[in-house]
Parts: sequence; structure tokens; C-alpha cells
Amino acid sequence: HKNHGNYTRNMRKRTTDSRCSSIRTKYRHKTEKLDFKFAPEAMPLPGAGPFSKALQSFVAGGIQPVVVGAFGEFNEEALSLVKYCAVKAANTQTGLGLSPFVNFKDSNP
Repeated sequence: HKNHGNYTRNMRKRTTDSRCSSIRTKYRHKTEKLDFKFAPEAMPLPGAGPFSKALQSFVAGGIQPVVVGAFGEFNEEALSLVKYCAVKAANTQTGLGLSPFVNFKDSNP
């Protein structure tokens, strides 16, 4: 793999994961501010307000940021999204036609 200066692959990976974590934290803080502003009676417990509960009700317990770095690295959520889309596309007739295995079989008698 290429080493861009002293910036190794593991450092780039940690950068995208770090950014992902900071995005989640920012969203959590924003919902807590909304809870405080619009539902102050729910604020004795952080995360107990309606906006925080709505954020926590998402499938994975919050948002799933897709983060891509300057060198094409990406976080785990982005990888999961790409895999999910690939599986969905492969399950269609059009997707099957794009498969290298299908094309390989067709080209060999």
C-alpha cells in the first residue's frame, strides 16, 4: 500500500472513525438542546426527551454517518452501506447481468 508521508493506513482509518464518532456526539448534543428548549420537563435525565428518544429509535440506536477521507478511506458504516447496496443490486435481474461470473460463463462455450 502507498504510504502518504508518515500517514499510514491505520492512521487514516482511525481518522474516519474519529470523525464518525464526533458526528454522533454532535447529533446527540443537538437533540439534547432541542429537548431542553422544547421539552424542559423531560430534562432531569439526559437522553430522556422526545428528540433524544427519536434519535435513539433509529435502527442502530442513532445516525449512521458515512465518512470518506482524503485518501479514499472510509468508516465501517460506509463499508456496510456499500455491501448492503451491492447485495440489493445483485438480487435484481440487471444486477445478475453485471456479474463477472455470468459474463464469463456466457463467453466460454
